[in-house]
Amino acid sequence: FLHTSDWHLGRIFHGLHLIADQEAVLDQIMAIALEAKVDAILIAGDIYDRAVPPTDAVRLLDATLQFFILKQHIPVLLIAGNHDNPERLNFGQALFAENKLFIYGPATASAAPVVLEDKTGPVYFAPLTYCEPLTATELSGTKQPTHDAALKWQIEQMLSQIPAKARKVALAHAFVPGTQETPDSERPLAAG
Repeated sequence: FLHTSDWHLGRIFHGLHLIADQEAVLDQIMAIALEAKVDAILIAGDIYDRAVPPTDAVRLLDATLQFFILKQHIPVLLIAGNHDNPERLNFGQALFAENKLFIYGPATASAAPVVLEDKTGPVYFAPLTYCEPLTATELSGTKQPTHDAALKWQIEQMLSQIPAKARKVALAHAFVPGTQETPDSERPLAAG
């Protein structure tokens, strides 16, 4: 599989729209996927740079997904990151899954793994969308005071649905504890 993330489609950098550059990079990703003959594409969040992306960013994502799904028949697993609007990404989830486009928007207590097959059997992909501690607390019914606790809860939910000896791949967009400082590109998502 080919793992990628943080496309930030629609990003504007010091007043400069980056969509042409992003299109060139996605063309390179498409070429790599074909050259490597991948069985799946994994996109681990921050598809867009902001919750309401510009139209040209939506069009670019649409064209890229059409290439992978409709032209090349490569399954795509896509999860929401902290820059995405998870509800907007979640649109059409059940319909798209019929064509092997697996989109996971908001964190839920009922998220299920995606099972893909290769020549040696099933592979379980665990989509772990970005999840704030408050969201995890509300969904789990138990206090999840940190991002680490929220992620552990998500992992436990997924592992409870996957056979112990199965091949597993985690696809996560998560806050990693222990970093020294927050980069300027990040914005606070919760208060309190």
